[in-house]
Amino acid sequence: MGTGGVSDYAERLIRSKARKLVGKAGFVEADVPDVEQELRLDIWRRLSKFDPKRSKRETFITRLIEHKLASILEHRRAAMRDPHCEGCSLNDPVGDAGNLEIGDGIEDDRRRPKRPATETSDLLHDLACVLDHLPPRLRALAEELKTRTPSEIARKRGVPRGTLYEAIRELRARLADFKDRF
Repeated sequence: MGTGGVSDYAERLIRSKARKLVGKAGFVEADVPDVEQELRLDIWRRLSKFDPKRSKRETFITRLIEHKLASILEHRRAAMRDPHCEGCSLNDPVGDAGNLEIGDGIEDDRRRPKRPATETSDLLHDLACVLDHLPPRLRALAEELKTRTPSEIARKRGVPRGTLYEAIRELRARLADFKDRF
């Protein structure tokens, strides 16, 4: 038996495969012991599922290692972990226009001018009037949309999202009718 309760065959294969990862998906020489340990742990966890009627032990171990390596690579190559992606500053200039920064394109509540209290009050009054003229099911939907996403509402109500989106289209049409009246 080799290190960690796995066979000598498994140890040789683990060392060989872990070293082959160096230079792929951002792996470096220092990562080799960690990868080896992950492979040993995976074999240790799954070896109880080995069935000698289906394959030889070495074949089973080889497949375990290959599948675990594929999972490690997939995880490492995920877009958000891509070592080739570089971040940027919100203060970086946009294109050749030196006076525009990336951050200028991001909406920020602190930058948005505040409405006067009378305008806010009028908007709230108009919204209440519109909601009062809606059928109860559309009024309830409008209220729910204030705090939940359509997917969350569909899940809560136990209806397909497509059905909910039909109701949202109807709600938008009714709101557009009210807008035309004002």
